Amino acid sequence: MPLIKLQTIADDTQLGVWKIDEGLDFFMAYIESRGVEGYSSTGKVSDKRKLEYAASRYLLLQLCDEPIEIVKDSYGKPYLNNKPYHISISHTKNFAAAIFSKHFAVGVDIEHIHQRVHKVQHKFLNGHEKQWLGEAPSTNMVTLCWSAKESLYKLYGKKQLDFIEHLKLIRENENALRGIISKDTFEREYRVNNEQIENAQLTYVVDDGG
Repeated sequence: MPLIKLQTIADDTQLGVWKIDEGLDFFMAYIESRGVEGYSSTGKVSDKRKLEYAASRYLLLQLCDEPIEIVKDSYGKPYLNNKPYHISISHTKNFAAAIFSKHFAVGVDIEHIHQRVHKVQHKFLNGHEKQWLGEAPSTNMVTLCWSAKESLYKLYGKKQLDFIEHLKLIRENENALRGIISKDTFEREYRVNNEQIENAQLTYVVDDGG
């Protein structure tokens, strides 16, 4: 079983990471056996994306360990229609990640570390972040920043967030970040938890008041 990370990160809050070695049928058989609604493996997406999507839902079911119905709200954020719990899911090349919490809003992201992130860094890094990253930042660090902002975006759960204007990162030390969401009357700071797993960058945030 390629569950490579399972961690209780707060009260009734669990994080899981799955390395995808199985085929689509493995995940779909379990998803369908649990009667999960709000899931479809059809559509104009690649087989690879279908596999990653199914793996992330499978992992979430493993964390919840109870009947759930996964749906999306008007902003496209997945939530549990029949439970007052909080969820966040992510997937990338060879990996799926999920967080399940009974109490706290959460956001998780996992990104494949690849040099192409440098080509799009102008879309999510502000001037202050570019300054502390330096003139030649590593691919790992730029990917960490991208993933951190994705986690913050997912925790906030509403669209119309500008990654440069509304999401800001503060570097505490070499790999420790804090993130600020600032939009209209909403402003809050979070610890960005992060870990490199093989060639992927994992980040997550929990709105536990800390």
